[in-house]
Amino acid sequence: MKWTDAASNIYNQILAQQPAAYYDRDEKLVMDHKPGVRTAWDLTIDMIESGESAKYVAFNAQWMAALQGGRFATLTCPAWVLGLIQQNAPATRGQWDVTAVPGGSGNWGGSWLTVPKQSSHPKEAYALAAWLTAPAQQLRIFKETGNLPSVPALYDDPAVTGFRNPFFSDAPVGKIFTAAVSRKPAQYLGLHNAAVRTIVENKLSKVEIGQLAPGIAWQEAVSEAQAVK
Repeated sequence: MKWTDAASNIYNQILAQQPAAYYDRDEKLVMDHKPGVRTAWDLTIDMIESGESAKYVAFNAQWMAALQGGRFATLTCPAWVLGLIQQNAPATRGQWDVTAVPGGSGNWGGSWLTVPKQSSHPKEAYALAAWLTAPAQQLRIFKETGNLPSVPALYDDPAVTGFRNPFFSDAPVGKIFTAAVSRKPAQYLGLHNAAVRTIVENKLSKVEIGQLAPGIAWQEAVSEAQAVK
């Protein structure tokens, strides 16, 4: 058994803790001359070279089988990953625990509801979205799937802060995740964040399986990111 599942998951968590990621607020690529991305990259490379990664591609079929079979001991876990584990590896109930990540929290995604302009029933769609995102529904979803509420008022609600998840060894997930969201402002991502993130993750995966040397992989990642328009 390896210590963790995939380089990309460790990398993204460390990156989320940094003051800046790939772009600044002027949409200029800063990964090659500000320390955030390189810090996450270098620490992840150290982890790979120490032999701690199970070398899976996060969330693909092989990764899911490894999750179910207990082939790695830890994974970085945004609140929404709790639901993914519960739904896809139900036999692992009671075999997991949850704790705060070293280095502090950071934003790692979320969900949005939108009403398309071409909708035939925009008022009804808006009403449904409003109901789905109301505090009562968000509290229920948090308890059932782990998705953290987006309503700040709930972060002081004892029903959230006091919630322990029985699937995860009664871990105090309400306390852990509500404390995490209040730590610092959200990191700016940039319009082309997803494209550059994919480039960097792919280069890390190639380092992980021995197809690229770290230095060459970094140079290629920066060059390809600069070409994203």
